[in-house]
Amino acid sequence: MKDKRIEWIDVAKAIGIIIVLAYHACPDGYFKNMMWQMHMPLFAFLSGIVYKEEYSLNFQKVRIFIVKKIEKLYIPFEAYSLFFLLLHNFFYKINFIGEINGNKILSGGGYVKQFVSILTLGGGESLTGALWYLIPLFELEIIFTVLLCLFKQIKKDKECNCVVAVIVAFIYILFSNLNLPRNLSNASRLILFYSAGYFCKKYNVLELKRSVPKQVAALVGCLAIWMGCTLYSESWQGKNLLITAVSAGAAIYCVVEISKFLTKVAKEQVVAILKYIGKKTMPIVAWHFLVYCFVKMAYVWCYNLDRTLVATKEAICDPKWIAIYVVCGLIGSLLIDEIVSEIKGYVLKIGGKFLYGGIK
Repeated sequence: MKDKRIEWIDVAKAIGIIIVLAYHACPDGYFKNMMWQMHMPLFAFLSGIVYKEEYSLNFQKVRIFIVKKIEKLYIPFEAYSLFFLLLHNFFYKINFIGEINGNKILSGGGYVKQFVSILTLGGGESLTGALWYLIPLFELEIIFTVLLCLFKQIKKDKECNCVVAVIVAFIYILFSNLNLPRNLSNASRLILFYSAGYFCKKYNVLELKRSVPKQVAALVGCLAIWMGCTLYSESWQGKNLLITAVSAGAAIYCVVEISKFLTKVAKEQVVAILKYIGKKTMPIVAWHFLVYCFVKMAYVWCYNLDRTLVATKEAICDPKWIAIYVVCGLIGSLLIDEIVSEIKGYVLKIGGKFLYGGIK
């Protein structure tokens, strides 16, 4: 039996993915930096909340957990990345990717090199967008589970959690600013927020009851901290680890509280839409750069601009077009996902008939 999903978490994920879309569409500046402070830490925090402690009880459970993460994170990353790799030269020729982003026409050797890089989590294709996030998430979840399991064997529960918290803090401080391969630097940063989500859930921090004035004061205070820290740090990958952690933490608090509020007071249809978007964050992340190329094509056509603009990372500055991109990024990605799901279901159905002798 599947565990019941927590509604406000899906709403928070929906808000997070909308922020990711807006971030990729907006030009550089203060508000883009605000979004950059928190979008990936938010998803790490939410993943920590839904972590199941049973997987850290013994190393047999850890093995089961790793297999699940391979199914849910590694395989989707590989599937999307290899699909875009297969069409790499086609997208290059139609100007969806270009040399300005480090892309070139791939020969046989180039394909093999990129194929190996994808298989070993060395990186993905340009059009997979923020799907790179699955790499550090995959790594940090395994690291966290192994640490938790290891110290559960030799320490009591509270002592174990204290030791793990200290080790996570050291990982964050010692390795975040190092240039580690295979996204391990990002994993070292994000594990702090993942563990924060886990401990908040474990000790019911998120269920604490506060009066409405206190909630409003905390929300306004965290918003001010988030905005203030953005003046000193451009992103969650900033060199000042203290400011980065405080800023991302304050931003996460804002999104969590807003998500809970919306879940309680918004119309049922609105909540249902947000929950649906929240459940579909992975395909939205995977497809929205492709959709963005079509929006840029329309933008270039409308203003008679150089078509090579489509293949660049240059953002659209017009607020109207930014809004169009966010909406198209959501709807277009979801439509592509539905089409892919239909094709997958049809292929599996036909394959099943052949397998069991349904077709002679």
